[in-house]
Amino acid sequence: MNFNTSEFLFVFLPLVIVVFHVAPRIARLPVLLASSFFFYWVSGDLAFTLLVVTVVWSALMAFLVARYNSLWIIIGAVAAPLGFLFIFKYLGFALDVVGAGAGTRGHFGFILQHVLPAGISFYTFQVVSYLIDIRDGTVAPEKNPIKFATFISFFPQLIAGPILRFEQISGQLDRIAGEPRLTPDLRSGVKFLTWGLAYKILFADVLRSFHELHDLTAGGGLDALYSVLAYSLIIYFDFWSYSLMAIGLGKFFCIDLPRNFHEPYMSTSPREFWRRWHVTLSFWLRDYVYLRLGGNRAYILNIVVVFVACGIWHGAGWNFIVWGRLSWGPGHSLSPHRSLLGQPAESPSDHCYFRPRQSRVAAVLSRPQRVHHDHGRHLDHGAGGQGGAVWRLRLGISRRRRALDLRRPRRPLAVQHRSAPDCG
Repeated sequence: MNFNTSEFLFVFLPLVIVVFHVAPRIARLPVLLASSFFFYWVSGDLAFTLLVVTVVWSALMAFLVARYNSLWIIIGAVAAPLGFLFIFKYLGFALDVVGAGAGTRGHFGFILQHVLPAGISFYTFQVVSYLIDIRDGTVAPEKNPIKFATFISFFPQLIAGPILRFEQISGQLDRIAGEPRLTPDLRSGVKFLTWGLAYKILFADVLRSFHELHDLTAGGGLDALYSVLAYSLIIYFDFWSYSLMAIGLGKFFCIDLPRNFHEPYMSTSPREFWRRWHVTLSFWLRDYVYLRLGGNRAYILNIVVVFVACGIWHGAGWNFIVWGRLSWGPGHSLSPHRSLLGQPAESPSDHCYFRPRQSRVAAVLSRPQRVHHDHGRHLDHGAGGQGGAVWRLRLGISRRRRALDLRRPRRPLAVQHRSAPDCG
């Protein structure tokens, strides 16, 4: 069930809002959980089963992680959800990489024939961060299974984010269950939902139709550039529209979700871009990949790993890997990652400025091809090994390399919306 369908907008959503607000406070979280499970069950039995298994597994493993604080236990705890993600999102690509034949593929036919479960990349990262935070001692295992399951499956952000930390939403769920009377911010909710629908229908879907009907990659020159821009905007408007709709839907239930995009294509430097693009993913990669690998102790390697992970998170294909890798090229300064680590650039010369007539950075352009996408349906993304082309665009970077000093205390993640939801 997608947000821009009549079934969701005129049947499911009004019914859930009414039932939620007329229910006694002790029943509010169960209503949210039941609604979220039903919303996801419509995606298919297999997808729903995976979600439930992930929730149950994580809830149980959280107590083992907290009790024993063992490295092997945390590895085992996160291995299951990450394994599900690999099997259903990356197995087909992995088989392509190793050149698996028809016989080998036949053994995995059941998996390969299924559409990628909607939102699996998002809720998997939420589960992983929750388990790691428990081992770090920053959060305690949640004893209320309904509250924990709602955190993982809250339907406004289930299929397209933002990626939540447990500490961001735990207090809000407690207030929902404890406040005698809730007053949702309906005006803001309608505003965000309307803008999100407009961006989805008028921009993302229109651009996708244009991109599907016109193969501009064969023309070269301006056609190739137009295709790069169109494809970039498709990804952006898709994510941004769903993020805006998620914020609006959360308002109806007195839950404030963080804003995930801050007009990234208005950025004047790579540093600024990564502060604006998929904010919750950027901070997730900072806290649970870059710093866990040792930060600046193996700076170049760790940064490359982070941006390759960022690329492949967006889709299973060589073009996404190349895009992620080239998001941090050898000519980039440290400034984007200083920003990602919560440290300001030390001077204007630390910044990376785009200069159209100076050096070159690769931009990835691929022919559309069917791959699975987290929104629970097929979208046209490219696979770089099958018709993809790497185009060299003249984008300049002025750089000044500085040592990245992580010996200073790391500024903690700014957990957004700690305050009480807008409920009276």
